[in-house]
Amino acid sequence: MRKLKGLIIDDDPLITDLVMHYAEKSEQIEFCVACNDPIEGLKLLSNSDFNVLFLDYNMPGITGKDLLKIKKDSSKVIMITSNIEFAAESYDYDVIVDYLLKPFDFDRFEKAVLKINSPNETEPTPQETDGNHRKTIMIKDGNSWLPLNIDGIRYIKSESNYCTFYTIDGKKMTLAKLTELESKLPPEFIRCHRSYIINTRFIQRINLEAIEFKDTTIPVSAKYKHDIKAFLDAAH
Repeated sequence: MRKLKGLIIDDDPLITDLVMHYAEKSEQIEFCVACNDPIEGLKLLSNSDFNVLFLDYNMPGITGKDLLKIKKDSSKVIMITSNIEFAAESYDYDVIVDYLLKPFDFDRFEKAVLKINSPNETEPTPQETDGNHRKTIMIKDGNSWLPLNIDGIRYIKSESNYCTFYTIDGKKMTLAKLTELESKLPPEFIRCHRSYIINTRFIQRINLEAIEFKDTTIPVSAKYKHDIKAFLDAAH
């Protein structure tokens, strides 16, 4: 496995110090250079042989997004951001292998760094099954794909150009369309709204207007009331 040569571009000295500390601790990184000025950082990037760039999304003058459009080198990028909305947008850039959402610890940092040396993967088509019941669904995580236990999914919410899976263990966000996910899920999952797919196994109360879960209430839109009624009729 090759050792990585890193460059940090972030206007916050506290963040550059933190990333430098993690880089020195990581066995994946040979050395790392820090820069608090995006203009100077761009010059360093153009004149040196870095293969990983830790880049702040929000900087004065040239933002991380601007720098992505300017950079000509082949270094892979790990974005640093406090904006969770960027998680979806990051998939629009092939050079971005992962993003670090502030605050982040060493384990999360190391997970992102390991993706630099991992071969790019296309979506695996075979999925783990149990008889005729699919047990996992593959979701995109940076440049990799992760298996998500279907039985643990409570509901899925579509937000802009990404979807959030609300599971028994927390939540996981991925770039996907709800219509694409709908075709991959077993029959116990029902579309009840343009923005929601629910797992009927986790319903606590339901009518033709709303569906209650342990921690939230999801609306039923007019378009999908027929499907909800069919589910209720079949359940009686």
